[in-house]
Amino acid sequence: MGDELLNRVSTYVQRHDLIRKGDRVLAAVSGGADSVCLLSVLKGLQGVLSFELRAVHVDHGIRKESGLDREYVEDLCRKLDVPCSVYLENIPEKLEGSGMSEEELGRKIRYEDFEKTLKAWRTEEKISESDGKDPRYLIATAHHKNDQAETVLFRLLRGSGIAGLGGIRPKRDDIIRPLLFLERGEIEDYLQKQGLSFCEDVTNADCTYSRNKIRHELIPAAKEVSGDAVGHIAGAAEILQETWDFLSRVGAEAQKRVEVGDGILDRERLLREDPYLQKQILLLLIRDLPTGGKDIGTDHLEKMLELINSEVGGELDLPGDCCFVSKQGRIRFENAETEEAGTGRSTIAPILTAFCRERNVPTGIFGEDPEVYQLFEEEPEGLDGELSERIRKQDPKAGVQTQYFDPDALSVNEPVCIRHRLPGDYMIINEAGNKKPLKEILIEEKVPEEVRDRLWFPAAGSEVLWIPGIRRGRTGYLTKESRRILRIDLRISEL
Repeated sequence: MGDELLNRVSTYVQRHDLIRKGDRVLAAVSGGADSVCLLSVLKGLQGVLSFELRAVHVDHGIRKESGLDREYVEDLCRKLDVPCSVYLENIPEKLEGSGMSEEELGRKIRYEDFEKTLKAWRTEEKISESDGKDPRYLIATAHHKNDQAETVLFRLLRGSGIAGLGGIRPKRDDIIRPLLFLERGEIEDYLQKQGLSFCEDVTNADCTYSRNKIRHELIPAAKEVSGDAVGHIAGAAEILQETWDFLSRVGAEAQKRVEVGDGILDRERLLREDPYLQKQILLLLIRDLPTGGKDIGTDHLEKMLELINSEVGGELDLPGDCCFVSKQGRIRFENAETEEAGTGRSTIAPILTAFCRERNVPTGIFGEDPEVYQLFEEEPEGLDGELSERIRKQDPKAGVQTQYFDPDALSVNEPVCIRHRLPGDYMIINEAGNKKPLKEILIEEKVPEEVRDRLWFPAAGSEVLWIPGIRRGRTGYLTKESRRILRIDLRISEL
C-alpha cells in the first residue's frame, strides 16, 4: 500500500504541476491523520521529486490537549528529519471583536502563520543562496476527497454558483493539495500499514459545527443512496471546475466586447449579450474585487441585473465595502477604501498633463505640497539606457522613490494616473511584452492582503507601470531615441 500510494500521489502531483524540482514545500501538520499522511508521503517523495521539505504546526490554544498535539508533531518531525516551525496562538482571546466565528478566525490566523514561515524561509535563502535561482515556495495542505465532497455540499446548501460548487482545486496561488484525490479510508489504511499514529481532535465530532454535521450526518445518508457518493460528488466538482474555466474564457471575451474602460462596462452593449453571459461578465468583475467577491451571492447578482435593466439605474452597496453602480449608461464596481474625501466613491488621480487635462493628487499621500512629477520636453544631456537601469536598481527602502518613463514608449495610449488597484490590472513582465495579473505579482512578492488595496502606483489604463518599493514593469524604459521624460517621485511610508 505504501509504495503504491506514493506512486499514485507522485503521478497526481506531476499531472497537476504541484511540485517541481528545487521547489520549497512547507507541509501544514496539525497532527491529525490527514496531515500525518501528508508529511509521511512528502518525505517519501522528496528524493524522487527533488524538493526541499519543512513543516509548520499551529497550536490554536482552543483545546486543553492541543499541547499534546504540538509535542506529537515536533517528535514526528524529528524522527523524519524535517525542520518544523511551531506557532502558539490564543484564538479564544482574539475572537472578541473580530466579527468572525472561532473556525473562521482560526483559519485566518493559521494561514497567516503559514505565510510568515514561507517569508522567513525565503529571506533566509536570499542570504545564503547565490546561484540566482528562484524556486517556488509552496504550502502543502492535507485536503482529501472527503473534504472536497463536504465543501461542495456545504456551498450547495449556502447557495453557491458554478465557481463555488467546483470546490477545492489541486492548486491555488502558493497552496497545493497533493492528497485531494484520495479518500479518507485510503489515508487511514496507509497510516495503519506504515505504523503511524495520529492525534484525534475531539471537536471533529461536535455536530454544532456545520462541517461536522455534513461529515457525520449528510455524507453517511448520501452513501446509503450511493456507496460511492463521495467519489461522485468529487467527480462533479472536477467537471464544474472545467466548466467554470471554460465559461471564464468565454466571459472574458464577452467582457472585452462590452468594456469601455478599466472595469467599466457599456450598459447597451452588455444588454445585447446573452442573459447568461451578462451574469458571467459580472461574476468575473466580482472575482477581481479586492475581497474576491466574498459574501456576494446570487441575490446580490439578481439585484445588479435589476439595476442594469432599469432605465434609471442606481447603486447597490455590497459586502466588503464595495458598491455596484449603474448610471448614465455605464456600469462599474467601486471600492470604498479608495474613496474620495467625503464622497464615499473611488477616485483616480491623473498626473501627466501631456495626457490629462487636470491634476488631482489625493491629499495626505505625498505630503502637503507634493511634487509628483516633472515633464521634460527636451532630451536631457547625456540621456542613455543606463539612466533607466540605474533608477531600476535603486534602494527599495528609500523614503522617496523616483522612476523615469518615456511616455511615448508606453504599451497603451491611455492617461497615466496614480491610483489604487482595479479589476483587470496587469504588469508587463519582460521585453516580449508578456503580461502578468497584478494579483499574481502581489502574491509572488508576498504583499499582505490587508495592504494590497492601499498601495498607490502609476498606471496607464489597466497596465501598472511601477509599484514603488516592490517592482517596476518592463514598459516605458528610456533609450537614446527618447524625446520626452516623465519623472515620478513618490514618497514611501509604512502602510
